[in-house]
This record gives sequence, C-alpha cells and structure tokens, in this order.
Amino acid sequence: MAYGLVLHENREVGGLSSPLVNKFSERANRCRQNGFMIALYLWLILGLLTLHKSMILAEHRIDFTYHGLALINALALSKVMLVARHLHWATN
Repeated sequence: MAYGLVLHENREVGGLSSPLVNKFSERANRCRQNGFMIALYLWLILGLLTLHKSMILAEHRIDFTYHGLALINALALSKVMLVARHLHWATN
C-alpha cells in the first residue's frame, strides 16, 4: 500500500468521509477562484499604473521596463487580501 491518501472503494479518503472531502474540495476551489480574480484585477490596475509611469518617463527619455513587477505585486497583494478576508480583519 502506498503512503498518503488513497481513494478506497467505499469512497473514503484517509479515513474521511466523501461529503467532508467534497466540502473541503469545493471550498478550496472557491478560494482559488476568488484569489485568481483578485490577482487578475490587481494585475490590470497595477499594470496600467506601470504603463502610465513608463509613458511619463519615456517623455523625459528615461528607460523603464519593470512591467513584470506588476504581476508579482498583484499576486502578493491578492494573497494578503485573501488571508485578511479569511481572518475577518475588516469586521474586527
């Protein structure tokens, strides 16, 4: 028998019943989708701000090519927002 969680014939995974596994799976998928949508929105906003900054600097003949940084910032900020939402910081 292999180590880890094994799907048995009676639909138990590691001693957990199927409804509990389905509930966890649905919640994980929902969080992943929310995180993706937040990251996409933040990437759009931060990307537009970076583009605006590069256009202004280009008028003064200053090179600026940090457009990939907007994606990294968006992913990091979306993770912070998901943790804050999960811990209910806005309501406390």
